[in-house]
Amino acid sequence: MANLPFGHIELPTPPLLIVLLIYVLLFLLPFLAEKKVLPENKIKKRQRLWISSILISILILYSFISPLVEDNYLKVIFFSVGQGDGIYIKLPGGKDLIIDGGGRAGKRSMGEVVMLPYLKKEGIKELDAVFVTHFDTDHALGIKSLLRERKIGLLILPAGFRNNQLAGEILKMARERDIPVRQAARGDFLQTTYCQFRVLNPDSSGKGMEDKGNERSLVLRLIFKNLSILFTGDLGIEGEREILADGYRVDSDILKVGHHGSSGSSSIYFLKNVIPAEAVISVGKNNYGHPDDGVLNKLKDINARIWRTDRQGAIILESDGISYQLRGFCSTTN
Repeated sequence: MANLPFGHIELPTPPLLIVLLIYVLLFLLPFLAEKKVLPENKIKKRQRLWISSILISILILYSFISPLVEDNYLKVIFFSVGQGDGIYIKLPGGKDLIIDGGGRAGKRSMGEVVMLPYLKKEGIKELDAVFVTHFDTDHALGIKSLLRERKIGLLILPAGFRNNQLAGEILKMARERDIPVRQAARGDFLQTTYCQFRVLNPDSSGKGMEDKGNERSLVLRLIFKNLSILFTGDLGIEGEREILADGYRVDSDILKVGHHGSSGSSSIYFLKNVIPAEAVISVGKNNYGHPDDGVLNKLKDINARIWRTDRQGAIILESDGISYQLRGFCSTTN
């Protein structure tokens, strides 16, 4: 039955106030349906009921239409996907993007059990672009669920990516769904009405990097007015040196710390060039010793405020491009 036209309709979760108003409206409807002759005082009462019902109906309708109205705010959610990365971005103007889809969640994926439920709750049925930083399972497995369940405008991969089994499965799904696929390299950029993404890694040549999947991670710098955010995937120290040697700007207000805070990433030289006010570490509990104590100390030395998904849940950023608010889903900063 769900395969019939309109047999399955996905709606965003309405606010609690709207749910209560719906129940109030349902309570009023039987009184409005009465057809017997009414005295004047009851006619006036019925008129008030009609007015109330119309106002409630307008509020309910507005709650479903308002998310479609263009706004000028940026929203970024660093999902709590255990040992992996999964990031959602709503750009000013309403475009929806994903960077990575998380890894395993038991027999399923974090894309299926964490990211898709959020997209459904918000009524997001189409993603304008999906970025895959590299094809390690903890970053790319959940992309399959997104390809299966959402309409994707563009799939963006790092140039010269390591073509493992997971990469082959994702590319096959993209072909079957006629999703355009592009490879991005250092120097490329994606421009929207309000924002710009600059690609800082990988180098298009890929010399000497064939077996270094992490160093081939797609690195993006998002610029929105006065705000900048650096998304580093699993980039290691060697990749950091390459970016700085080529003279690219990396200074950013917010840094998504490379490789879950691994000791093989986040050199002090790189961090002193980024000089982030906020450092977000996407990490699982008791996984591979991440984040490394040395990396945490280096972030403290440059006075970066540290946010961790294993302690604070999803990290949520909202900004008008001038100022920003950062909060943890479970708590504030540590």
